[in-house]
Amino acid sequence: MTRKRMSKLEKIDALLGESRSALDASDAFKGERSALEAVLKSHDAQDYTRMGKGVELLRESRRAKREAALDAGFAGIIDAEVPESGPVDPGYYLVRPPRVGVDGRALGEVADQSGNPVVVVVREPTTRDGRCPIVTIGPVTIRSKIGLPEDEDAPSPDWVMDAVDELSEAAIEEMDQESRAIQRMDGLLDRVLAHPDGDSLHEALVEACTHAAAFEEEARAKAAAKASAKAASAEDDADDE
Repeated sequence: MTRKRMSKLEKIDALLGESRSALDASDAFKGERSALEAVLKSHDAQDYTRMGKGVELLRESRRAKREAALDAGFAGIIDAEVPESGPVDPGYYLVRPPRVGVDGRALGEVADQSGNPVVVVVREPTTRDGRCPIVTIGPVTIRSKIGLPEDEDAPSPDWVMDAVDELSEAAIEEMDQESRAIQRMDGLLDRVLAHPDGDSLHEALVEACTHAAAFEEEARAKAAAKASAKAASAEDDADDE
């Protein structure tokens, strides 16, 4: 292992430790920031074992934020201007037309900057079948449909979590056709970045990291065996001479 790579891995380990310490101190925001940085650095370093550990911490951080937001209750409908700076009240929000997916993401980012936990669900116009399209965006766009909330002006926390879970399942299903370990892991990472509240989506990414790490280990073992066989063959040729 080169000194440069060792330094990268040490930085990742430090970030994982920072995230764990922050969570133990009930600071989910710092836990999330450190875990996310560790995940992205691990991905760049192609260290999928460390990446999986980071995703587990990211999931725990985001679950704590989500539970705090739901406990805070319904915070309002966003169908006009989205605040460009904090503070944003904690709670769960419904973003609806004419606002769109990018507005929901912007609201979540402003809330993070203000240090208040929120869950944001973005809905689109009701379809002809009477269902409610929902969307979240990031490196990719995830869409699905659920039933309308009983009260469209004040959805229940159960409806909000149904929407969150439905988007997670839609994202996972999008990647179910991808059998290649690294490509599936990459696709799920993009979807976790687009849907930070998707608990089962994070779980799927942890599993994908495990498979990607095993694939990389097997590839390294095959490469080492091939190099060893080539060296042995060259040595035999030299002896024959």
